[in-house]
Amino acid sequence: MKEIKFRAWDKQKKIETNWKCYDNMFYFMDKYTGVWIRDDEFERFVLLQYTGLKDRNGIEIYEGDIGRWYIAKGNEFILFEVLWIEEEARFMGRYKDEYGNYRFISLINSDKGLEIIGNIYEKPELLE
Repeated sequence: MKEIKFRAWDKQKKIETNWKCYDNMFYFMDKYTGVWIRDDEFERFVLLQYTGLKDRNGIEIYEGDIGRWYIAKGNEFILFEVLWIEEEARFMGRYKDEYGNYRFISLINSDKGLEIIGNIYEKPELLE
Protein backbone atom coordinates (compact mmCIF):
# COMPACT_ATOMS: atom_id res chain seq x y z
CA MET A 1 0.00 0.00 0.00
CA LYS A 2 1.24 3.48 -0.88
CA GLU A 3 2.34 5.61 2.05
CA ILE A 4 0.35 8.86 2.18
CA LYS A 5 2.36 11.80 3.43
CA PHE A 6 2.96 15.45 2.68
CA ARG A 7 5.60 18.11 3.04
CA ALA A 8 4.87 21.81 3.43
CA TRP A 9 6.41 24.81 1.69
CA ASP A 10 6.36 28.38 3.01
CA LYS A 11 6.00 30.52 -0.13
CA GLN A 12 6.79 33.73 1.76
CA LYS A 13 10.00 32.57 3.48
CA LYS A 14 10.90 30.18 0.61
CA ILE A 15 11.70 27.23 2.87
CA GLU A 16 10.28 23.82 3.71
CA THR A 17 8.42 23.92 7.00
CA ASN A 18 6.47 21.82 9.49
CA TRP A 19 2.72 21.38 9.40
CA LYS A 20 -0.03 19.74 11.42
CA CYS A 21 -3.76 19.22 11.19
CA TYR A 22 -5.76 19.82 14.35
CA ASP A 23 -9.58 19.83 14.48
CA ASN A 24 -9.67 19.72 10.66
CA MET A 25 -7.62 22.92 10.44
CA PHE A 26 -4.11 23.17 9.01
CA TYR A 27 -1.33 24.88 10.93
CA PHE A 28 2.09 25.71 9.58
CA MET A 29 5.27 26.66 11.41
CA ASP A 30 6.85 30.04 10.78
CA LYS A 31 10.42 28.84 11.24
CA TYR A 32 11.76 32.34 11.91
CA THR A 33 9.39 33.08 14.81
CA GLY A 34 8.54 29.54 15.96
CA VAL A 35 4.82 30.39 15.82
CA TRP A 36 2.16 28.07 14.37
CA ILE A 37 -0.03 29.88 11.80
CA ARG A 38 -3.40 28.93 10.31
CA ASP A 39 -3.63 29.38 6.55
CA ASP A 40 -7.09 28.16 5.58
CA GLU A 41 -6.84 29.53 2.04
CA PHE A 42 -3.29 28.20 1.48
CA GLU A 43 -2.14 31.68 0.45
CA ARG A 44 1.24 31.48 2.19
CA PHE A 45 1.74 27.74 2.60
CA VAL A 46 1.25 24.79 0.28
CA LEU A 47 1.07 21.05 0.97
CA LEU A 48 2.87 18.79 -1.49
CA GLN A 49 1.84 15.13 -1.61
CA TYR A 50 4.27 12.22 -1.79
CA THR A 51 3.81 10.20 -4.99
CA GLY A 52 4.81 6.92 -3.39
CA LEU A 53 7.81 6.74 -5.75
CA LYS A 54 11.53 7.36 -5.40
CA ASP A 55 14.00 8.52 -8.00
CA ARG A 56 17.07 6.56 -9.09
CA ASN A 57 19.01 7.93 -6.09
CA GLY A 58 16.35 6.88 -3.56
CA ILE A 59 14.95 10.43 -3.15
CA GLU A 60 11.20 10.54 -2.50
CA ILE A 61 9.25 12.19 -5.32
CA TYR A 62 6.67 14.82 -4.29
CA GLU A 63 4.14 16.90 -6.18
CA GLY A 64 5.88 20.08 -7.33
CA ASP A 65 9.29 18.45 -7.69
CA ILE A 66 11.39 19.13 -10.77
CA GLY A 67 13.18 16.19 -12.25
CA ARG A 68 15.38 15.04 -15.06
CA TRP A 69 14.27 12.06 -17.08
CA TYR A 70 17.07 10.45 -19.03
CA ILE A 71 15.50 9.40 -22.31
CA ALA A 72 18.42 7.71 -24.05
CA LYS A 73 21.88 6.46 -23.37
CA GLY A 74 24.21 9.36 -22.79
CA ASN A 75 23.28 12.78 -21.50
CA GLU A 76 19.93 13.42 -23.22
CA PHE A 77 17.19 14.30 -20.75
CA ILE A 78 13.85 16.07 -20.33
CA LEU A 79 13.16 18.45 -17.44
CA PHE A 80 9.68 17.92 -15.99
CA GLU A 81 7.43 19.04 -13.15
CA VAL A 82 5.54 16.48 -11.04
CA LEU A 83 1.79 17.18 -11.07
CA TRP A 84 -1.37 15.48 -9.85
CA ILE A 85 -3.62 14.94 -12.88
CA GLU A 86 -7.17 14.90 -11.52
CA GLU A 87 -8.80 13.41 -14.65
CA GLU A 88 -6.48 10.41 -14.55
CA ALA A 89 -6.19 10.24 -10.76
CA ARG A 90 -2.41 9.89 -10.86
CA PHE A 91 0.84 11.79 -10.67
CA MET A 92 2.62 12.55 -13.94
CA GLY A 93 5.58 14.54 -15.18
CA ARG A 94 4.78 17.56 -17.38
CA TYR A 95 7.34 19.02 -19.77
CA LYS A 96 7.41 21.25 -22.84
CA ASP A 97 8.39 19.76 -26.16
CA GLU A 98 10.53 21.53 -28.76
CA TYR A 99 7.40 23.34 -30.06
CA GLY A 100 6.40 24.70 -26.65
CA ASN A 101 3.50 22.25 -26.18
CA TYR A 102 2.98 20.50 -22.87
CA ARG A 103 3.52 16.74 -22.88
CA PHE A 104 3.18 14.23 -20.06
CA ILE A 105 5.20 11.23 -18.96
CA SER A 106 4.12 8.50 -16.61
CA LEU A 107 6.19 8.28 -13.44
CA ILE A 108 5.28 4.63 -12.93
CA ASN A 109 7.99 2.20 -14.07
CA SER A 110 10.24 5.07 -15.18
CA ASP A 111 11.78 5.84 -11.78
CA LYS A 112 15.11 4.24 -12.74
CA GLY A 113 15.68 7.03 -15.26
CA LEU A 114 14.33 9.85 -13.07
CA GLU A 115 16.40 12.16 -10.92
CA ILE A 116 14.89 14.89 -8.71
CA ILE A 117 16.89 18.14 -8.93
CA GLY A 118 14.67 20.62 -7.05
CA ASN A 119 11.11 21.86 -6.81
CA ILE A 120 9.02 24.58 -8.45
CA TYR A 121 9.24 26.80 -5.37
CA GLU A 122 13.01 26.63 -4.82
CA LYS A 123 14.19 26.56 -8.43
CA PRO A 124 11.42 27.64 -10.84
CA GLU A 125 14.06 28.82 -13.32
CA LEU A 126 14.91 25.20 -14.10
CA LEU A 127 11.70 24.87 -16.11
CA GLU A 128 12.22 28.05 -18.16
